[in-house]
Amino acid sequence: MTPPPPPTAYAPPKLALGQTIHISTSPAEMANPVPAGIADVTLMDLDVTKSLRTEFYGVIKADPGEQIVVWTIKVKNTGPNQFDLYPLTDAKRWTSSGHVTQPQDVPIDDSFVNQPEPRPGQTVTGRDAASVPDQDGTLEFSDRLGVPMFEIAVTR
Repeated sequence: MTPPPPPTAYAPPKLALGQTIHISTSPAEMANPVPAGIADVTLMDLDVTKSLRTEFYGVIKADPGEQIVVWTIKVKNTGPNQFDLYPLTDAKRWTSSGHVTQPQDVPIDDSFVNQPEPRPGQTVTGRDAASVPDQDGTLEFSDRLGVPMFEIAVTR
């Protein structure tokens, strides 16, 4: 019996500043089930900083050896269900110089966490942030099941 071939590594699309890509999310069985979603996602802004001023949280400073990456994303729901914004609030992986780490969430005033989930045809814009090692790298965003949706390359 011949063993199956190794799985092919999926490379999610890269989302560049000003670019729009079409994404989908998997349905997730939870206490309140989350339906599959379809949306056009545009990276509106990307910033790298050592400190971030917020109205509610005050000044947030990066730990030594870290940087704060702030992204602003516009989401247009193109599917038949409300679109689950949660996966866009929380980058799942930071890859830099061959090392993979988990980004640390940074609280921010105008996060998608505070936005209503868009209904079909609606568009919302939100901003979120993460603390990552102080070097160029890539943020990866995945849906609730861990399926990669897209990556954002970050340069200082």
